[in-house]
Amino acid sequence: MKLTRPQSLLILLLAAALTVTAPAGMRAQEQSAPGGAVQDEYTPTQPPEESAPGSLMEEPGQAPSINEPPLAPTPIPPSEESAPGSPLNEPAPAPLAPVPEPAPVPAPAPLTPAPGSMDEAAPGSAVPEETKEESPHRPKPTSYLLLKGGFYAPKHGVAMDKLGGAGELAVGQYILPALAVELGAGYFQTKNSPAAPQGTLLRIVPVVATGKAILPLGAFEPYGLFGIGAYIADLDVHGTVNNFSGSTEVAFGLHAGGGFNLDVARNMFVGAEGKYLWSKPEFGGRDIRLDGFISTLNVGFRF
Repeated sequence: MKLTRPQSLLILLLAAALTVTAPAGMRAQEQSAPGGAVQDEYTPTQPPEESAPGSLMEEPGQAPSINEPPLAPTPIPPSEESAPGSPLNEPAPAPLAPVPEPAPVPAPAPLTPAPGSMDEAAPGSAVPEETKEESPHRPKPTSYLLLKGGFYAPKHGVAMDKLGGAGELAVGQYILPALAVELGAGYFQTKNSPAAPQGTLLRIVPVVATGKAILPLGAFEPYGLFGIGAYIADLDVHGTVNNFSGSTEVAFGLHAGGGFNLDVARNMFVGAEGKYLWSKPEFGGRDIRLDGFISTLNVGFRF
């Protein structure tokens, strides 16, 4: 290839320019090296590495390079032992336990115990359920069944004056704590009076209605009584010419007396009773008086 004169001149000028600039650049590097050391060869200045996104060296408003791959997030190693009070080391709070409902307050006893009673509870003390079930301070049942057993003693001077047995079965109802009514039926007998023939036997079946005025004193109940009754009398006479048996008469009479009840349990009581009766049945035109005392021991059951 043959160069023209202008082209040859241009090439010479470029070669001269390169010859002048190369020693000047080498002298500048020798002067900038620390301690005056001369570098063997020229090393071009490397461009600064691009800082990670979000670093302090990144200039605001400068967009990240598109050609460079995104940097992977550096995992944070867990600390071998976290500082005391660190939220990472605290356990999860336990769930709150439900607040229990307050126990119901038992109702107070409706009746006040008698002063000095053995069953009176100390102030502020809790009464167990077993004691409440059988406590005499609770209201008593108002109905009762009564069994009576004892003897009949006719008044001296009447035709039939021998001591005999007596018994009665009665049911009662409390109308008020101080008032009760009672219905009963029983049996008593007497025989062998000096003024009557030998072998004379008088049997009586009373059917009576009684009212009781009671003084309630807790477990102890004294009372007075009054009532009326029908007395079915049967007379057997033997040992005379005019022997007869099976003669029955009905007479009405009155009775009055008193007694007491003593509770041994909430539904059970015992007691004693005495009453005097007035009645005069007639047999064959002759009056036979039944006046006398009936005394009994009693066992009652409330329901």
